[in-house]
Amino acid sequence: MSNTFNWNRLNDMLVIGNLRNVALPAQFQIAEHYYEAGLTTLEVTMNTAGAGSIITALNKAFGGKLNIGAGTVLTLLQLEEAL
Repeated sequence: MSNTFNWNRLNDMLVIGNLRNVALPAQFQIAEHYYEAGLTTLEVTMNTAGAGSIITALNKAFGGKLNIGAGTVLTLLQLEEAL
């Protein structure tokens, strides 16, 4: 597992999936299908309830296969939570 952003993954597939207001169990299913489809980068919007925890969980599960990051980061507190 790696939590390091992989620029090659992004450059190979310049599509970024956006997960907004999707509950955690469904996010795992979406991430798995997203990966199976050959896509490489997903963001969880920080206005999603529990976004920081969701990002952490998805990174643990898919960090070696997908870039997982934060979107709609509007405050310093959200930035700290996303990191």
